[in-house]
Parts: sequence; structure tokens; C-alpha cells
Amino acid sequence: MDCKVKKWCLLLLGLVFITCTNSEVKKTTPPEVLKAKDTTQVVQVTVPKKEAFVFKVQIAALKKPNETYSKLEDIVVSQENGFIKYRLGSFDSYSNARKFRNSIRSTYTDAFVIALKNEVPVSILEAIAD
Repeated sequence: MDCKVKKWCLLLLGLVFITCTNSEVKKTTPPEVLKAKDTTQVVQVTVPKKEAFVFKVQIAALKKPNETYSKLEDIVVSQENGFIKYRLGSFDSYSNARKFRNSIRSTYTDAFVIALKNEVPVSILEAIAD
């Protein structure tokens, strides 16, 4: 009987051991792999061009039109602040405009260099500093 009791004890001990260590194994599912949608957008960036100054030589600003000035070759006539302005040349540098002004000064004694940005007069100092 001793042998039977031992077997039963071992059997019970084994069952207790198995039930204690046989805890539920939680199934872990691998994380869901999400495919990212391609949300890349091509954005076209236009870099604003630096507005360039243009230098011209103004030979007159009159209240009434002048036919003599209007007939000059390459003259640009514009109206600003109630005046009709007559301008010659188009230069990318002040020094070139000044050389041209000096060359026509004997004919147009009041000629002077002006600076324009988008066809709007600006200070010569601002244009030269840029």
C-alpha cells in the first residue's frame, strides 16, 4: 500500500505542479504593420527675383507736352504727379547712367540721373546702397 500511496501522492503533486505552472499563455499578436500612404507632395517654390533698379537720365519735367522732346530717339515719356517727364537711357548701374548724363549735359543742362524700381522712382541713395 505504501507504493500505491506514493504513486497517488506523486500523481497529485504532479497535477498540482502542472496546474500551477500551466498558467494561460497570452497570445500576443504581432503589431499590425500599416503601410504609410505616400503623402509627399511636390511643391514648386518660386523664389522671388530681386527687384533690380534701373537708372535713367531725366532731361525735363513739364506741365505741357513738348513736341521736340517727344520726337527724340529712345525717349521715354511718363506722367507723374501732374508732370510729363522725359527720360533717356536705361542703365543697370548708377555710374553708367552718370557717364551718359555727362555726355549729354552740354545739350540738356538740367539732366540728372534717377533710379526706378518697377517703374516707380526711388531714392538714388537707396538704389546705390542695394
